[in-house]
Amino acid sequence: MTGHIFIEGEIGERSDVSLKSVRADIANYPQAKDWIVHINSGGGEVNEGYAIGNILSTLKNTHAQIGASCCSIATYVAASCEKITMPPHGDWMIHLPTGQMAGNEHDFDRAANQLRRIKSELADKYMKRVAKKGILSREQVLAMIEKETSMSPSEALQYGFIAFVDEGHTQLS
Repeated sequence: MTGHIFIEGEIGERSDVSLKSVRADIANYPQAKDWIVHINSGGGEVNEGYAIGNILSTLKNTHAQIGASCCSIATYVAASCEKITMPPHGDWMIHLPTGQMAGNEHDFDRAANQLRRIKSELADKYMKRVAKKGILSREQVLAMIEKETSMSPSEALQYGFIAFVDEGHTQLS
């Protein structure tokens, strides 16, 4: 049996897609041996994306099917699956993590360090995929994150972010 998990919309504790909604999707398929993770998301909260990605990493036979958009922390979620495919038209976008905060100079220093750590963690996650192609170095991936890089499915495939561009791809609703 194939289970379906939906990452469609903003990712966040109080958003369209949350750890709670993903757990509910998983619970709908107690006999699932394979998983299709349907993704169409502009991203959202890093910690919620990390939590979702960590759960997906524990499942076997996961296939992320991108609808049209996989951006920001949604790319981390997708990269937590064993296989990623996209239709021929869409967007794969990576960028620097952002945050909002208030406080004193020490709070801002801690926040900046946290954002640098998250950037490094994202690069590590992406490198697990792109290293297989041997086209991009870690420094190049970091530079792509720094400048906010939007890629077509064919570009994401060329670099190794995704495994396949699927001409017959359909997204369940």
